[in-house]
Amino acid sequence: MSDDIQWVNPVYTKKLSDDLAESLKPTNYDDHYSSKEIEPILVIEETIERLINSGLDPKDAYNVGQSLKYILRAGAKEGEDVKKDIFKALNYLHRGARGEWV
Repeated sequence: MSDDIQWVNPVYTKKLSDDLAESLKPTNYDDHYSSKEIEPILVIEETIERLINSGLDPKDAYNVGQSLKYILRAGAKEGEDVKKDIFKALNYLHRGARGEWV
């Protein structure tokens, strides 16, 4: 694994060790997830955990996680309109923030 791989997160940025970077490689997912250097589920789980630990209601944190899923796969799922994924992401993010669908 290359030394220049960076884990980018709104809270921190640090270099990944080779072992950690290797463990984050995609496993048995559809192509729209496995084309990523870092598994989207790990980003989503970390974000949900951080939001809950910051006091956000778990249901709202889940909805934010769902929005990340659609953002991370936007334009990568064959046959899906990228705007459809963006709308789904916005809808889940709105529900996480406001408790209702757009």
